[in-house]
Amino acid sequence: MPAIYVETTIASFYFEERSEPEMVARRNWTRQWWDDCRLNYDVGTMTSDPAIDAVREARHRISASVGHDPRKLVEHYLRLQERHRDKLIFKAKKKPKPHDESAA
Repeated sequence: MPAIYVETTIASFYFEERSEPEMVARRNWTRQWWDDCRLNYDVGTMTSDPAIDAVREARHRISASVGHDPRKLVEHYLRLQERHRDKLIFKAKKKPKPHDESAA
């Protein structure tokens, strides 16, 4: 039986109580999947992912180092971005198409 990771929104939508049609639909779809499909998967063995846990721990340490202040956290990441600019990959800008005089 394949193991899957159940993302946290599954539990969130399963217990959703809002009455807007979109929320009711999400709750119903989630409950239907949980009732009908979860038995095809091993959802109980993967309680955490070591890689995700490591990232969360690092992010928490970084946040704590700036007193969990959102402004200071953004400043921290901007400084890191500037310091490591040579390692960043930027999306290439599209070159403008040459103007075709014959098309006019």
